[in-house]
Amino acid sequence: MRKKYRTDANHSEVMSIFESFGFGVIDLSGAPSYSQRNIGVSDLLIGYNLINELVETKFEKGKYSQSQIAFNRSWKGAPPRLVASINDAIDLAHSMRNKIKNGG
Repeated sequence: MRKKYRTDANHSEVMSIFESFGFGVIDLSGAPSYSQRNIGVSDLLIGYNLINELVETKFEKGKYSQSQIAFNRSWKGAPPRLVASINDAIDLAHSMRNKIKNGG
């Protein structure tokens, strides 16, 4: 039987915000862990115009789990972006779009 994964209360809404801005969104919250390396992986992978970001959704004062802290420390790419509100999601979307608009 598949394990039920917990998501923060704003998880679906954050996904919808990125999708409404035209971002590709992959929900990683239920991704199986094949090794110790990917336990604690971030909730979302978002992409826009060849730029990708890992996103960790938290609701208000949500805290990182020990496995998430370990993943963040071991991850070789850009650190996951914390999105704790709808405004955070909108700000990140605008930031990524502006980065592209201004050449990188």
